[in-house]
Amino acid sequence: MLSSFPPRIVRGGIKKRSWLLSRRWYNDDDSPPLESPENFLLLATAKQLKGDIPEATELASKALSWNRKNDTSAIADNVLFLGKLHQLQENFEEAETFFTEAYDLTKTSSSPSRDECNALTHLAYVQHKLKRFTSAEASYKSAIEGLSETVGWSDGATNRAGFELVQFYRQQNRQDDAIKTLKLMQTALSKIFGSTDTKVLQLNIEMAAILTSSSSNATNRLKAISLLKGVCNILPPNEPEARRAFIKLEELKEDVNSHRNSAS
Repeated sequence: MLSSFPPRIVRGGIKKRSWLLSRRWYNDDDSPPLESPENFLLLATAKQLKGDIPEATELASKALSWNRKNDTSAIADNVLFLGKLHQLQENFEEAETFFTEAYDLTKTSSSPSRDECNALTHLAYVQHKLKRFTSAEASYKSAIEGLSETVGWSDGATNRAGFELVQFYRQQNRQDDAIKTLKLMQTALSKIFGSTDTKVLQLNIEMAAILTSSSSNATNRLKAISLLKGVCNILPPNEPEARRAFIKLEELKEDVNSHRNSAS
């Protein structure tokens, strides 16, 4: 779920070789790229997209060294990018250091910013990987609270943080907390998109999956069936989420019938 480098670089994309060879990026004598942080980060993004993460990390580190010397406003984006690159390489301790710095640099004294909360979500993920469970949960909750206040639940960053917290709880075998979080998300999304929107109903499928985990009982299976019927009865049958719900619903019905037959 990692995005590439900050929007201001990615939006333009790496479109054509002719653009890369423009005078903005190269000397007139067609010598190698000028050693500017913009060039390093552009090349780092290209390396990341090609899967060469170590080289991307080296280039992004060169950009950060320049930015630190010149005390530029690009440091926060730069360290966030480096955190993502280290996360991709599963260097979680290094990623934690960079995400913590990105969070500190973007933190405001008044209301939380989107950048601040986004950095905190990344930090929570690596804290989870490092088995710092209490810190990870607190970071996720703070990020979700800040994002819901700042940009709302219509923003993808808020939903991503919510889904990551759900996965965190599931991996901790805290199924009740996972369902509670999904219900919170569903309530918030319903206020924005309406209760019959796909983004809202897909959370029924997520809750059903939790209810029908390996330790589920007959009561939970019946609750899951009710949730899935709600999806199938509202969404058009050609919708991907409707198909997912229908397949799971049929499996559950067979499972319930099998248990009834074995009990009789």
